[in-house]
Amino acid sequence: MQKKTLLKKLNLAQKTYENHFLGMEFLYVYEEKGKLKDFRLIFNLSHFKHLTGIITEEYNPRNFYRALKENKIDTNYIFEGTFTSTKLNHFHELTDIIYSPAIYYKFAPEKGNANWLYIDSFISKKTKRKSTILGITNEKNNKYSPSSLLYDTPERKGTYKGKVLLIGVKRIGYKGEYNTVFRVSNISNITSEIKKKFKNLENYNCLTGNILHNFSHVKGENRWISKEDIKENNLQIKEKSKYKISTENPEENKLCSKLVIYYNLTSIESIKEIESKLVSIKK
Repeated sequence: MQKKTLLKKLNLAQKTYENHFLGMEFLYVYEEKGKLKDFRLIFNLSHFKHLTGIITEEYNPRNFYRALKENKIDTNYIFEGTFTSTKLNHFHELTDIIYSPAIYYKFAPEKGNANWLYIDSFISKKTKRKSTILGITNEKNNKYSPSSLLYDTPERKGTYKGKVLLIGVKRIGYKGEYNTVFRVSNISNITSEIKKKFKNLENYNCLTGNILHNFSHVKGENRWISKEDIKENNLQIKEKSKYKISTENPEENKLCSKLVIYYNLTSIESIKEIESKLVSIKK
């Protein structure tokens, strides 16, 4: 691709990395053969360059990121690798792996993937079709780092290990809890020991404070509003909004006589009109 186009795509990838990954530590909890396991995933400055597939001898990984962010990159010294185009075209989809149902795989060189031996395992969306795949490598003590970005059918690259149940994030070095950005609807089998590592784990009605049972996060957001409250407050809903229909009253965890519909807060066009009404979750 032309250098101008290459630079534009690199800038978009850098912004995605800066806004969602740089300096962050993710905790993944997954289930493998009935047992709960976890691993940490760390994103540093030095990881970005390899995720783009760029080849350069002029910039080391850290300087490459800084130069790109400060618009000081010299395109005469950067070149496309074999997979750069694919990686940059799908870089923005990395966030889908964080906020969507995901699967954890063990990388399988025996499936003809010998050229990717620096990948230990990988994460992808829950799909049997081609999707963005984040290859990761175990550095030490179950702490992983991102090592590659692929676009392929997951089963072609690895062996199924388990379904991801929880994903939390915090700043690298922060000693507190992980902020929950994804969870499956039913977390009844998650131990209290694991739950203690996460905050904002429960979904709730942000106008009543009541916990909503068996709800999952949407784009990292755990606050919801009922359809009735949306009508009452004359709120506008975005197109293709995320909502949940329940045959139970999720605030009381029991069956009800009619369907109950809730919209995630990310589905509201503007929350300024009701900001003063939003409440915290009831303890």
